[in-house]
Formats: sequence, C-alpha cells, structure tokens
Amino acid sequence: MKQINPRIRRRAVRQLLILPIGAIAAIAYYLLQSAINGETSTPGRLLETAAVGMLVALLASMFEVLFLPSRAGASVRRMPFLSQLIIRIGIMCSAILAGLTLGNYFFNSAVTPDYWQELSILTDLAVAFVISLCVLLFLLMRDLVGQSAFTSFVLGRYFQPVSEFRVFMFLDLVNSTSIAQQLGDRQTHALISQFFFDIATPLIEHEGETHRYIGDEIVVTWSAKTAFRNNNCVNAVFAIEDEIARVSHEYSDRFNLVPEFRAALHCGMIAAGECGEEKREIVYFGDTVNTTARIQSLCRPLNRKILISSAVLDNLSPQNGIKFERLGPQAIRGRDEAIELFAPARDIS
Repeated sequence: MKQINPRIRRRAVRQLLILPIGAIAAIAYYLLQSAINGETSTPGRLLETAAVGMLVALLASMFEVLFLPSRAGASVRRMPFLSQLIIRIGIMCSAILAGLTLGNYFFNSAVTPDYWQELSILTDLAVAFVISLCVLLFLLMRDLVGQSAFTSFVLGRYFQPVSEFRVFMFLDLVNSTSIAQQLGDRQTHALISQFFFDIATPLIEHEGETHRYIGDEIVVTWSAKTAFRNNNCVNAVFAIEDEIARVSHEYSDRFNLVPEFRAALHCGMIAAGECGEEKREIVYFGDTVNTTARIQSLCRPLNRKILISSAVLDNLSPQNGIKFERLGPQAIRGRDEAIELFAPARDIS
C-alpha cells in the first residue's frame, strides 16, 4: 500500500486537531451568549452548537489540507507572507460563511429563516473569523520558524543544552560563482530561492528539518529515528535530484540553465541549545557539524555528487536500487584521523 505523503499527513493531523478547537470555541461562545441573554443551555443545544463549530472548522481547514500541500498550491506558498495571509483569510471567510449556513440549516432548529437578516449573524461571523485568524497566524508563524524548531521553542526542549545523536546534510549549488557572473546578483538570488523552494517538498517527504541557509548552501538535519527510517537521509538526496529534473524546464526557461548540487551526509553526537535574545535560534555545536561541512568540500576534488561517511552507512538498512562506492579513508581538515567515505549512486544495472 502506498504511504500517504508526509506533508499531507502532517497537515491533515494538524487540521484534524482544529476540529475539537472549533467545537470548544463554538460551545464557549454559545454559553457566553446564553449567560448574557439569561437563557438556559440544554444538552441537545450544546451538541448542535458543537456540530456547527466542527463543521465550520472542517470547511475552513480543507483548503489547508487538500490544496496547499499539493503542487498546485505551490503558487500560493511562493507568495509573500502578507499576500498569502490575505488569500488564506479570504478562503477562510468563505468557508466560515458556508459552515454557518450549512450548520444552522442542518443542526440549529432554533434559528429562524431570517437568521441572515439578523444582527446575530454578523456577531457569529466576526467571532468565528477572529478565532480562525488567530489559528491561521499561529500556523503561519510556525511555518516561518519551522515546525520542529517551533515545537522545541514552545516546549523548552533546548532551553538548556542537551546532547543528542543527529544526522546532518550540507548541500550547495555547483559553480555558484560562475552562475552569479552569468546571471547577476538579483537573478542568482532568484535562482537560489527557487531551488530551495523546490527541494523543500522532497526534504519534508523524507522528514528532514531545514536548519539553516548559508548563501547557496542549505544545512538539513534529522534525528537518528527519522534519518534511518526508510533510509530517509540518503533517499532525500535522490528525491531532490528527481524534483530538480522534473522542473528542469522551468529553470531552463527562466535562467537558461539547470542547477546542480553536491551533498554530504555525516552523523554523530552534538550539543543542541537555544542561543540569542532578539533573534532566538537553536544552534548545534560539535565536531559532527564541522566534519559534515568538510566532507562536503571533498565532493569536488573526489569528483562525486554525493558523499556519506561510514558512520551513516553503518546505520542504513539494506536497500535495493542503491550502490555504495567505497572511496577509502580520506583526510579531513582539522581532524587527526581520516574518515572512510562512500559515494551512493543509483544502481541502474
């Protein structure tokens, strides 16, 4: 059975969590109205109100679940924050109107046919809109920070430094200097921006966490559990290769070239902790991070697109369709001991 796309699965879980929020918010709003108007609440009325709240939340979340994670939704995800917010608010308002109409038609027998002509509909709509806007802003802010980092900040996971085993990938564009000379700074920035946007989907699908962008380089990390589940860390690189090939015509049309990349993977113990005050960030310290960067710098002299250390290979599960070329121990700048490196490639034989 084909697995559900992790991006869609995560968003679906997130939106399903909104359903009880919709029910709780609707009940709280109804109880407040009842208290103000001196009315008595009944169990049946509370159930009807909860149903309306869940319906509104369901319709308001369908756009987030079905459209945004899709390839068609990329046009919205590429938009600036404010433009994206306005569009999503517009969709949400339409969903709220539809939810209130259907909910009050099917569940709320106490509402008269003149409901839409009464002032109460304006109040209901305003409250539902404010609640939905708060939820949407929360989701957008989490997307800006990064889901994993946001959760870690909220839970205080790295408030004090902790030691943990992680996998890192350093990936950068090939010949970025000559590309900059060919395209100019603004077009080069546009190319890099589009490249990072395009590779986000395969990274998410393979559970990678984008840690940092450094010029034309991206640093991705995995926990040990997610990195070696289905060999995510290695398969992510091949998925990036496939994605760039799929959209190569877009790069050719816009930039008259198709970007290429080099990547390296290494793993080991690191120290992770929060740093900064005005701009807080989760920072990873340790030899593992530095070594990964230096392994990546060997891609060019070794004439290999992808390099992995023996530490990564030792943790991978057997997998058909991929072969690993042994390159032997390689000297790493700043380390006394050489590290054995391998070059993974698809087995097309």
